[in-house]
Amino acid sequence: MRYLSLDVVVGTVMVGLLVVRIFDVIPPPVWWLVLPCTVWVVYTVDHLLDGWKSKGKACIKRHYFHYKHRKPLLVIVFISSCTSLFLSLTYFTIDILLGAGLILIAAAFYFTAVFFKGSRASLLLQKELFIAFIYCLGICFTPLIWNTGYPGLVEMGFLTMIFLLAWFQGILAAWYELDQDQKDGHHSFVTLFGKESSKRFLQILYVIISMTGLLLLIYSDSLLMLFSACILLLINHILLACLSRQDIFGIGERYKWLSELAFWLPGFIFFL
Repeated sequence: MRYLSLDVVVGTVMVGLLVVRIFDVIPPPVWWLVLPCTVWVVYTVDHLLDGWKSKGKACIKRHYFHYKHRKPLLVIVFISSCTSLFLSLTYFTIDILLGAGLILIAAAFYFTAVFFKGSRASLLLQKELFIAFIYCLGICFTPLIWNTGYPGLVEMGFLTMIFLLAWFQGILAAWYELDQDQKDGHHSFVTLFGKESSKRFLQILYVIISMTGLLLLIYSDSLLMLFSACILLLINHILLACLSRQDIFGIGERYKWLSELAFWLPGFIFFL
């Protein structure tokens, strides 16, 4: 499940559920299919490229898995992409299609630059930052369009927290996988800035997210907003725990399970 990024896909749907509740919109049923398909394609293409660069000698298991099973995965990626494109063209309005097109162009540009330019592109297009940006934009763009008014400071605070949490989780994974990335010749935030500097940066990121969450608790005017802020703060604490206790969460890739399953927590918003 984790090698196929299905846990990430489920987390995306759960975060999407939180976002549509925050913006008080009701997406058409097709959105709940297009969203996970698109996110899965982006993550799978990223892993396929990493596996291809290692030519089956990857130290990171998910990269080796994607290289070993690249042919069926490419077929599924093609089918998923065509399905998402067909559904989008059929059911979404032109403004959503234009925005989605720009997001896909940006993702294609990133993957092309990193694949052909390697380390030089990694310095300019920092992987974890870019993935977090695409992740947040992919989830939040359509609800923003559907929302009839302009988002207020509280809503923008929630979007900021989601983006920063996704960035935190990406750097955290790279922090744990530093040795494997160096052996495989991959570049990440941690390979660029070092393990200790990256840890300090994540601690600063934790403080920023916590302060944003506390402000949201103060200025939220409904139970829904309060509950949403508490969920995102809980995710922040879980990520910090994974960072702080490598002796516990480094065993058997527990950090990976816990940090990705943490993004399932927004699903509890369904019961409000």
